[in-house]
Amino acid sequence: MCGLQWDDKKNRQLMETIRVKSKRKMVSFGVSCVYFLLNKKVGAKLYKSKKVRDCAYNKQLYAAEHNLAPAVGDCFSFDCFWIEHVPCCCPEIKYRKIHGYITQNVKIDSIKESSQYSKLKYQLSEIGLLNEDLLNDNVGIIDGQLVCIDFDSCSCK
Repeated sequence: MCGLQWDDKKNRQLMETIRVKSKRKMVSFGVSCVYFLLNKKVGAKLYKSKKVRDCAYNKQLYAAEHNLAPAVGDCFSFDCFWIEHVPCCCPEIKYRKIHGYITQNVKIDSIKESSQYSKLKYQLSEIGLLNEDLLNDNVGIIDGQLVCIDFDSCSCK
């Protein structure tokens, strides 16, 4: 766990931080997740579905317990304007409930050896997680070790 306890004050602070960071382009879009860098140590992963958030959170938490993923903090939900990211299309802005969780930041390094990907894929499969989407954008480095940061497409054995 990242050690963050959630309350209304933190919820308001998070919404304000996301508003400011999104204007500064400190955001990354995935297929089902939007990632906001909050500070040097942690970021927030946001989802439009509680079910998808919970599934990704539980898999990341499990992998983190095996040092194969970043640590996670509290889950949260709030109402806000949401920019729907659809690859190759104009974004759609909607007001909706957003579900997310806090996650440890990782170093993103675009040059990694294929043997590292194979090792991580094997380690994940050894704990029951199958991930066929281990690409540069879906992995990071913590203390010199490659870790998985995308659990949306990860399935279980």
